[in-house]
Amino acid sequence: MDLDPVVSASVTKLEERYPDVTVTTEITETAVAETLPRMETALWELLENAAEHTGSEPEIELTVMREDEQIVITITDDGPGIPESERQVLASGKEEPLVHGQGLGLWLVYWIITNLGGEITIPDTQSGTTIEIRLPSASATIAH
Repeated sequence: MDLDPVVSASVTKLEERYPDVTVTTEITETAVAETLPRMETALWELLENAAEHTGSEPEIELTVMREDEQIVITITDDGPGIPESERQVLASGKEEPLVHGQGLGLWLVYWIITNLGGEITIPDTQSGTTIEIRLPSASATIAH
């Protein structure tokens, strides 16, 4: 699946729904991942979370790059960051009785990405939130 049209459609939808958001994108020339259309749902969920939880004029950076045999999607915002309980949902897909996520959105993202053979991480940053998704590139699948 070519991620360029998926990213473009998601960003357009986000800018229409959240007119105060500023989205900067950088997409590598060949961003073809071994994935399925439901990837668009995960991407939308992360973009919408960034727009809703980042303040009155959110700034979001979205990059899609090729690294070795993976496509890496990075979403960075200038918001307050993700609470530790929510970070655990994305990091491990687990929660405990007294420490759990507040909604289904991040669970949905976790299950979509991992069921597509991808990985999702939240690198430590000084401010805001960065979420990184790694998917196998289509050429990596063909080569093996």
